[in-house]
Amino acid sequence: VIPADRRVDWKSAIDNISYFQPDVQLNVMDFGATGNGITNDQPAVMNAILSLNGHSGYVYFPAGNYLIENTIELADSCILKGDGSDQTTLIFNMGEAAINCISMSKSQTSDFVSITEGYNKGSNLITVSDISQFSVGDYIEIRQENGAWDVVPISWADYSVGQVTRIINIIADEILIESDLRIGYSEDLNPEIRPIVPISNAGIQCMKIHRIDQPVEGAGANIYTNMAANCIIRGVESDSSVGAHVSINTS
Repeated sequence: VIPADRRVDWKSAIDNISYFQPDVQLNVMDFGATGNGITNDQPAVMNAILSLNGHSGYVYFPAGNYLIENTIELADSCILKGDGSDQTTLIFNMGEAAINCISMSKSQTSDFVSITEGYNKGSNLITVSDISQFSVGDYIEIRQENGAWDVVPISWADYSVGQVTRIINIIADEILIESDLRIGYSEDLNPEIRPIVPISNAGIQCMKIHRIDQPVEGAGANIYTNMAANCIIRGVESDSSVGAHVSINTS
């Protein structure tokens, strides 16, 4: 029932993934975690993540119940790993705060510039109004304004249409992209582009996430991703969420 011009061949997304396994593994117990389900283990988890200092590594949770009372912010190349979803459980009690449990996210500062040509579906060569801030190998975010379909606008859903990919070559003011545009963009919706520096190679695997508090207002994802690239979530059971179990944005 999906019209042909709206269908996407997602195979290229799989082709562009480069999964890696870190050589380093840190045990959260060595950083003060208890795994008893009573003591707040979040500070110990964050200390383990920070000790990697940008290097790749697993943060390992042996079998147990880990009480977490604040968001776990993942860093580049850091993967949380348990002994399996039936043995390692992260119990999130956020005191009814409308916040995320685990976050894979990175803020951005680059400005958008206009896309002037090449924004049709299937195109892999796009022309931009200012090439100066782009380099080969950059990740890029492409987006456009919402169209007439957006009859009940809300700020978090601005720019719902877009794509994240990478630059493989630059020719004059044209950018050759790794993945073809999966949709067509409209000139009257002002398509634009910017370089981004996403969180990359992070992940969560082989554990259970259980949120036990219930905020009165707002929401929070059990796993929140924003501006993420080449990240993984696998072998994870998510039990109870006040928002999304997994929220994936601009990634």
